[in-house]
Amino acid sequence: MAQSKVSELAKVSAMGMIGTAIEDFDFIAAGLASSIAWPYVFFPKGNFAADLLASLGAFLVSFVARPFGAFLFGHYGDRLGRKSSLVFTLLTMGVGVLIIAIVPGYAVLGLAAPILLFIARILQGLGYGGEWGSVTTWVVEHASTSKWRALWASIVPEGYAIGGLAAAVLTTLLLSIYGFKSFVDFYWRIPFYIGIVVILIGAFLRYTLMESPIFSKIFSERKVLSLPSLQVFKEKWTDVLKLAGINMIAQTPFYVAITVMITYISVALSLPRSFASFTTVIGEIVGGFLVIICGLLADIVGRKNLLIAIYAIAIIFSIPYILLVNTAVPSLVLLSQVILMGLAFGAVAVLSSYLSEYFDPKYRASGSGLAYQIGVLLGVLPQSLLIGYIVGTSKVNSIYIGIILAITAILSLVSLLLARETRGIKVG
Repeated sequence: MAQSKVSELAKVSAMGMIGTAIEDFDFIAAGLASSIAWPYVFFPKGNFAADLLASLGAFLVSFVARPFGAFLFGHYGDRLGRKSSLVFTLLTMGVGVLIIAIVPGYAVLGLAAPILLFIARILQGLGYGGEWGSVTTWVVEHASTSKWRALWASIVPEGYAIGGLAAAVLTTLLLSIYGFKSFVDFYWRIPFYIGIVVILIGAFLRYTLMESPIFSKIFSERKVLSLPSLQVFKEKWTDVLKLAGINMIAQTPFYVAITVMITYISVALSLPRSFASFTTVIGEIVGGFLVIICGLLADIVGRKNLLIAIYAIAIIFSIPYILLVNTAVPSLVLLSQVILMGLAFGAVAVLSSYLSEYFDPKYRASGSGLAYQIGVLLGVLPQSLLIGYIVGTSKVNSIYIGIILAITAILSLVSLLLARETRGIKVG
């Protein structure tokens, strides 16, 4: 590749990573806050299980919105350009972050408080849902002629590790310095104040970069579809659903680890909340290394082969995971959380190229975004609510947490076996 092309590709990949890091910082901050602070801030003090499930519902409602975000911003990504769509995903996310940062709690607003929280989370979900398809398409198309396309694309989910790590570190520090009560009273809002500023900076920086050369060619030749999000469903709905199934277990472990299991570790096992949050810090650090390693391996052994290996490990580890957590030995709890999160990071690293490569350029942002976000919805919402019920009521043996993870992994593996390899295919 020419030096100028490599330089531009590096800029695009880095900006894709930075934008993803910014959005994930606020998204993970919300996940941690939903399990630590929101049950006490936005809901009436009563039954803890009900308040926890309501708080998790506020976090999880964004997952319902994410496929709609993928549909909307995927449409614009395939109609107006990948880069243009990515500026608007950040700004939409920013409006939701602003509402969360400033809205008073239940004690001040009553029922209006959780309603505003849900609205903010829907806006976050729309913006976050529109991010994946356009940003991975943007990078993959810039790297279309590189033999290290998966490695370049894996820089995008590296932003998940960086943004999530920053949110987890900040949350852990705030809990450790100010204590649980002060954190609930005010300090959980700090990450969202920071998020507003960095989102505006990120949107401006994205605006300054080049559009995808493949999209520019389609646009100049007037081959842009009028309704790409609908067209991809009409022509490739089996691929969209198949890839959504593949993505399920790439999502479940991570979001379970950073939400309901934080509550489980601190409430059911009586370990400090700061330690529970710290497990996500180490998980994000390890995940950051695994993202690049798996991106490199995907170019060497193939996307499908590597995913098969990761999913097989996920199936095998599901039951041992909860058994290790139940020992309440901090080192074993930490190890189990790190492994669970690492499996998710490794899978997402591969999917960053795999999903985009599966679709034609004319509806690539729409197809890859919809497949990813439908998979997120199917892999996170029902599982998190079930596990949240287990954690909140303690009426069901916690071994079912492992069973839920195993079933999800098996379903994803079956979907993967029905899919094709994409390493080496032309994407332009």
